[in-house]
Amino acid sequence: MILVLYIITSYLLGAVPFGLLLSKIFAKTDIRDFGSKNIGATNVTRVLGKKLGLCTLILDGSKGAIMVLIGRYLLNFQNNQLIIVVFAAVIGHIFSPYLKFKGGKGVATFLASILAFHPWLGIIALLFWLTIYAVFKISSLGGIFSCLSCAINAWIFSLPLPQSVAISLLATIIILKHRDNIARLINNNEK
Repeated sequence: MILVLYIITSYLLGAVPFGLLLSKIFAKTDIRDFGSKNIGATNVTRVLGKKLGLCTLILDGSKGAIMVLIGRYLLNFQNNQLIIVVFAAVIGHIFSPYLKFKGGKGVATFLASILAFHPWLGIIALLFWLTIYAVFKISSLGGIFSCLSCAINAWIFSLPLPQSVAISLLATIIILKHRDNIARLINNNEK
């Protein structure tokens, strides 16, 4: 019963739209009306500046990572239980009940949750993001490839089947959420 309540809590915390909240509190605006209309850190940074963008990144990442760390170190959940916690947080961010089941693209929540869940997968994914961003200066491209690297490396590291499947499914959902970005990348219009 504790695990079920914890998973629900992870989903509800993951669903908190920090980019939207920060834009309304500090800029008196709705970030969904500007730029890419996304609630994530990249759009917040472009529209409202680096400080609010960084705050959004940290808060969006923390909501999944914190739930994994509490589950592991305070509640002694095993990895097959924790991957459900990761899944719930990321799905909450992407399909937020607070936003009529719309939300962000999930990269920050996913990568930080994976970093807490399996540090090596997370470190490799972050290195992918940083390298791709450093070379191309395109955040979405870094996000797509970092999530893809998590899925591939889950299988390379031989994580148990439920964990590899969950990570691959989340990566696929996140990449599908980037379909507009992918179209712009193909047309050489992505920033």
